[in-house]
Amino acid sequence: MNEHAGRAPRPPREWWPSASFGGRLDSLEFAALVALGRASYVGAGTVLMREGEPTHSVLFMHQGHVKVRAGDQQGRDHLLGIYGPGDLVGELTTEADPKETATVVALNRACVSRIPRARMVAFLRERPDLALHFVDILRARLYRVNHRRLHGPRRNVYPALVRAVYDVAVFFGGPGNGNPVAIPLTQKDVAELLSVTEVSVQRCFRSLRRCGLVVTGYGRQVVPCLPCLSAEVAASATRKNEQAISGCGGHRHDHQG
Repeated sequence: MNEHAGRAPRPPREWWPSASFGGRLDSLEFAALVALGRASYVGAGTVLMREGEPTHSVLFMHQGHVKVRAGDQQGRDHLLGIYGPGDLVGELTTEADPKETATVVALNRACVSRIPRARMVAFLRERPDLALHFVDILRARLYRVNHRRLHGPRRNVYPALVRAVYDVAVFFGGPGNGNPVAIPLTQKDVAELLSVTEVSVQRCFRSLRRCGLVVTGYGRQVVPCLPCLSAEVAASATRKNEQAISGCGGHRHDHQG
């Protein structure tokens, strides 16, 4: 595992969504959390947790992003979610000999604190409000996974995909980003996030690519201009034809908002 120890960065609170675990931490709680474990910088592709192996710790995300994958009984692999700054990832179970239920892989350079599970449980027991917030986070994650599987788009995939790509681009690039945003996800990953076929996702990406709204590459997708993609999100929600708007390809800098 390519991990390098280092001091945990000061929390950039504007990057931590209020709904994330880190978004609820004050400065004293953050200091107490960091003291529980060891902060490490890891490179893209580093496996931080592996499904089926004994679980000893949880991960707190300071910087960077990870994806979480798990296999089913038929041997198929599924993308469960992507997580970033402020998120807490891992199992907090009371089982005597727990196993990891998913594999966690770094999508880009990341800084994470690896916190022993017993210490994290004690930390939450001493802070009931944070514990309840963490339960709400887990409930929301489970709802999103189940909702995608049960109610994912079946006929008109395109509007859902455009919205998903925009949301993921904001997640990776940060709100208000005026620069191109690279999304380190394959089209297969996007299909799994939406619970649709990879063929339908490829067809949608071809339309986005033709209009200069997305640049596709090996293992990643690039959004040249978030304002243009945002405009396509609004337009696709009510459009009756298949013609997408033309994006600027990242060449215009006079967008408002």
